[in-house]
Amino acid sequence: QGEAERYAQQYRAFSLRCTVLANQQAEARLEAQRAAEQSGTAAAVLAHLETEEASAEARLRQAQVELEVAREQRCTQQAKCAGLRAKEAEMTRQAELIEQTLGPLHTEKDKAR
Repeated sequence: QGEAERYAQQYRAFSLRCTVLANQQAEARLEAQRAAEQSGTAAAVLAHLETEEASAEARLRQAQVELEVAREQRCTQQAKCAGLRAKEAEMTRQAELIEQTLGPLHTEKDKAR
């Protein structure tokens, strides 16, 4: 009976190991399924974020173009303003010179009356 008991004990031990491993296998498969679902969700989120990133990059490039245009227009306008200020100063000087010239001419004209 010792050998039969030993075989029965081995059978119970193997049965227990098989049950434990089967449970671990089922748990591992369930975890793999959950991970696959989470991976799918994560991939969808990643794809959305990549789309958002590309859209943001496109908006940034457009904004950079607009900024460059605004800067160029500002520089052009600054040059125009500087030119107009210089013309104003030149015309003011010219008017003053003409006034200085006219003063004595008016005096001479009045004397000639």
